[in-house]
Formats: sequence, structure tokens, C-alpha cells
Amino acid sequence: MFIATPARADVFLVPEGSAPITTLSRQVLLVRNGPDLITVDEQVLNSQAPRAVWVRAFPLEPRLGRAPDDLFMQLQRNTLVGEPHNQGMRRNLFGPSLVTVLNKKLGEPSQLVPPLEEPPARRSLTLGEVVFFTGRVQTSTNTRQMQLPEAMERWLIAQGIQTTDLQKAAFSAHLNRNWVVMLAVVEDLAPGPETEARLGPIRFDVATRGIVYPQLSQGPGTPVITDFYTLAEGPMAMNLRETLWNTRPWELSPGPPPGLEATYSAVLDPSSPFAVELSDQIGLNELGAKHLVRARHRAAASEGGQDLEFHPSRERILIPSGTQRGSFFDLLLCVLLGLTPLIYTPESWFLIWFVNGAKERARREGTAWGVNLWAYFALVVSVFWVVTLEGPGRIAGLVPFVLGVARLAWPYTERESPRIRVAFKPKKKA
Repeated sequence: MFIATPARADVFLVPEGSAPITTLSRQVLLVRNGPDLITVDEQVLNSQAPRAVWVRAFPLEPRLGRAPDDLFMQLQRNTLVGEPHNQGMRRNLFGPSLVTVLNKKLGEPSQLVPPLEEPPARRSLTLGEVVFFTGRVQTSTNTRQMQLPEAMERWLIAQGIQTTDLQKAAFSAHLNRNWVVMLAVVEDLAPGPETEARLGPIRFDVATRGIVYPQLSQGPGTPVITDFYTLAEGPMAMNLRETLWNTRPWELSPGPPPGLEATYSAVLDPSSPFAVELSDQIGLNELGAKHLVRARHRAAASEGGQDLEFHPSRERILIPSGTQRGSFFDLLLCVLLGLTPLIYTPESWFLIWFVNGAKERARREGTAWGVNLWAYFALVVSVFWVVTLEGPGRIAGLVPFVLGVARLAWPYTERESPRIRVAFKPKKKA
């Protein structure tokens, strides 16, 4: 006998006595492809049952297909917004100075999002028999119990599956409005908690308008975090939750996480290698200049089994913006901020004062130690930026390097002219 384990978006039925299947995370790609809606779904599960049944709902019967195994890894890599170089400089704005050390001691360092890493080894679950059912869920006038459509009931009985009234109510929310419920057998060849299991990526093509992600029911436990990728004519927002457009996604935000947080929003260039590869992988009819949005959704208890619908956003915010990593404005700020240690640090002020004194001595004596100390400090600042920054951001060390080299190339040679004594005497008579 099987029992149902309620969960958001999907329902998994596991054998009685087995540990329930728990969804750890989910990634979903939603694409408008002409008259069809393409949904690619991948779930990371904690599976300890050798056999289970996966339940999903659709507006119409979908066409099933496979998607490339690395599809979502490619999406993650191409929607990861890196920290602009000038933002990294601001944490060490005063360069090789004691002020930098004091700032780190007294200030609260900003926490950055950890870099993208390869996922751990996960075993893949096998998708077996897949069937679709329609009909209405009736309530018996005698027993007051809910009854599933006859064909669906027979299939469940043949599989040895028993569902509760709570689960039947979740099915009825879709069946009673003429939707389709999918039942798919999922097999796990090595069940156990030692490693995570992966289901998918599985592709569903449905001839329906709009962009919708159905949810069957809500169960207890920690809400599942879902990364949604929407590819449509413009940026898409969700119907149930207000979208937070995070323009600084490289930083970890303090406080409780928002319900829906967009960390990437940009027009996908049809001629870019990523767009061409994505179009080939999912077989788009026509890519065009579509808008790609990546948003992380954290389900709330109040959502219940409501379907997640995406609609055009009233806000057209680009993430990353024009100040993105490696842009002209970013590099210009790096050049300007690279001068900060030479202008605002006490070490630079002290060396300027010391060099001026050395110049005074050089005027009197012809030479003096320390005339070029500030030039060496400029070179140290240049090396500091080159070592601490990466990629094009190292341009911050260009101006300090030029100033230091120029000062060493034209050393100070000015000297006071020697004093000349002139004596005026009366002219001698012949």
C-alpha cells in the first residue's frame, strides 16, 4: 500500500513504511515557444524509497521530452552577476595604508554570495510509466468521501496506491476545472540518504496561453526554494508575490529572505553563443530578442495550492545595469578610485611633507635623501591594485604607476644659485 506525502507543486506517493521523498530544491525553466509553453523541471530530492509515483497537474495534456543534463548549470553560469571591480576596490579603498587595516577592524565587512561550484554527485532517478487522467472528483452522498475519476481510481488500485481525502481534494482543485493530472512511476536503484537524488531535467510542452506553473498542494516542513528562469518577450513577474529586483545580487542581503527575488534581468542577444546554444538545446521555433529573468521563489504558507502565474512586469529593471562588471563606467571608476591612496591617506601626506623637506635640502646641498619616496609609494599603490584586483579591474594601478615612473624618470635637480658678492669701489685715477 502507498501513502501520499503532501508537498508544494508536486506530490510523491511512496510505499507505506518507507521514508517520504523530500524535495530539497527545484529549478524550472519557462519559455514561450510560439503557441506552446515549454516547462523544463529538475528537482533535487532526498529519496529513500526504491519506487514512488510523481504527480503533476497541467492545463492540457503535455508532450514529454528530455532536456540536456547540464541545461540548468549553463543557465546558472550565464545569469550569475559578478561584483563590479570598483565595488571590490571600495573594501580596500585606501590601498596599502593603515586606514585599510582600521576599516577592517572597526567596520562590518559585507558578505558576498559564494562563487558557483559544481554540484555534488547525485544519482539520477528513472522515469517509468507515465499516464494522464481527466474527469471530476465527486463526493459520495452516503459516505461523504471523495471519489476520484473511475479510470484514475483503477490505475491507482492496480499500483497498490491509496490516497487520503486531503490528497483527493488537492487533485480536485485541478480535475474539476478540466485540467489534466499526470501520474508517473519513479524508480530509484540505490535509495538512501547518503547522496542526493535528481529527477530530471524533464521537458513538458503544453499548448496553452500565458506562463503558469501549477501547484497541487502544500505540506508541512521547510518551504522548497525554486529557481525560476523565464524567457519571454519582456521581464516577467509573479501573480502571488511582489518581485524584489535585487540590483546587488553579489551581496548576501541581511534579514529574512523575500518571497520572490530576481537576481538577473536582461535581454538575451540572439547572436550570442549562449543564446544560440540555448535555442539549440530546447529547440525554440524563433528566439528573437527575448528577455531572460532569473528569480528565486520561497513559498509562503498562505499560498496553499495556488498556481504560480507569470505576467509582464510593470518595472523594466535591468540586472546587471550599465555599471556591470567590466563595463566602461566600471573601469572608469576603477581608474578614479585608484588615486584614492595617493590623495587621502596619511602615509601619502607624510611623504609629501618629507619630500618637500628633502627638496629644500637639495636646493642648498645639491642632493638629499628621500626626494623620490613619494614616487616609490605610488609604485607600491600600483602593485597593490594589480595584486588585489583581477581581470580588467587591474587598470586601477595604471595612473599611480605612470605618476611613479614619471617622477623617477625626471628626478629633482633644482639647486639654489651660489651667492655672488659684489663690491663697489671708486674708480682708480689714471
